[in-house]
Amino acid sequence: MARPHETAISQINYLIGWICIHPSEYYEAVKMFDEIHDSTHLVRGRDDKNSYDIGRIGNHLVVMNCPASNINGQPHAGSIASDMRSTFPGIRFMLLVGTGGGAPSHKQDVRLGDVVLGAQVIPYQKREMTIDGHEIISRIATPPAILHSAMTRLESKLRQGLSLHEKIQEIGTPPLPRPAKDRLYSTHYTHCASHCDCLSAKVRALSSICLRSSRDGRDLVKVHQGAIGSASAAMKDVSSRDEYAESLGILCYEMEAITMMETISCLTVCGISDYCDGHDYDGWHAYASLSAAVCTKELLHSIVDVASLCPLEVTQGELERWVQGTLGEVEHSIRQAADPQHEYQTLDRNITMIIERYRLVQDVMVPKLYHLEGQMDPENARQTHDSVSAMKELQQELQTCLDTLRGRVSQQAKRQPKHTEMHEAWSLLRDKIDDWMRWKNDVSKATWKILG
Repeated sequence: MARPHETAISQINYLIGWICIHPSEYYEAVKMFDEIHDSTHLVRGRDDKNSYDIGRIGNHLVVMNCPASNINGQPHAGSIASDMRSTFPGIRFMLLVGTGGGAPSHKQDVRLGDVVLGAQVIPYQKREMTIDGHEIISRIATPPAILHSAMTRLESKLRQGLSLHEKIQEIGTPPLPRPAKDRLYSTHYTHCASHCDCLSAKVRALSSICLRSSRDGRDLVKVHQGAIGSASAAMKDVSSRDEYAESLGILCYEMEAITMMETISCLTVCGISDYCDGHDYDGWHAYASLSAAVCTKELLHSIVDVASLCPLEVTQGELERWVQGTLGEVEHSIRQAADPQHEYQTLDRNITMIIERYRLVQDVMVPKLYHLEGQMDPENARQTHDSVSAMKELQQELQTCLDTLRGRVSQQAKRQPKHTEMHEAWSLLRDKIDDWMRWKNDVSKATWKILG
């Protein structure tokens, strides 16, 4: 059970996003937190539809979305990720953790409950023709270097004796039982809804079962690293499953990863819940979700580099949503302040939020200014210039809000009798704004010197 955490942590400090698509995957993923942080006072980006759990896993501050249940048309991972980043713009990379269909072969003994770490994500249905007439995959996505290094460290731990099966057994009281039935059928044995062997407790179609060596104890759950196939529709054809597995090295299939990786740096983690052959493996979904979640937690424990060293990838649109959501929250909270003490706490919090947001916009804008300085292509220069101008407008909106807050602080400081505790507190709050204004002016002058 995760422990609650009392001290407030800035939303900017949450650097890793964990995406769950289905509630059944979230039920297992949320068990991975070592600490749960209070999320009731989050300042949300404009139009962010997600619900969040936030906390610590190992040494990392993590944001996890809680998917809605029983709704038609689950949101895609890409939109969940974009909404998440509009509220937590400091996120450096995300983890898409769920289930997928395995593609077992003589090269890779992928079984139910195993986990595949996506060293590559291949959109196997999206192909292009080269000028010499060859057909190629349009875009193969890969995780950032920090996650590739973590995958190597995790593999080293597994080779030295780390057992994922034992880690799974440590979760929950009692632990989630592992289904006993794992049957891999030959390609010629197709599913029959009324009397298929997969529906029977005992094997009846023995000649159609692929023989595999037994796994025992610590080795029940294997972790594989390799290519994950991603498409908009589920893989349900055995011939296609095997064809792509052979030609592209695909270990499993799922439906969200490629749109996710077009949005942000990401690693896809799939627990194997079926074999993409149309047979019934419903009993494996919860266990596969848990095995993927436990593997992801072990992966996070294997990240020794500081996630903040990874580049910021927040888009301009997400940044605008974040700032607009903040300005709306500031306006609302000031109206709710009922007394001077409450107003002081509200204004102090709001001032800190505005300064944080101004700084982050500055951090995103400065690389664009350097890029603009050396840009030779007119169209790229125009786009970069427009982006920088939009960010300056965001900073101006934040500055206008801060000027308003400073006016309220000055009024309250004048109203308090001198040499009282509250007069001193309001005066210090005003000084906080003035000190930041001096820093901002110095930084602005230095920034614009970049452009001459």
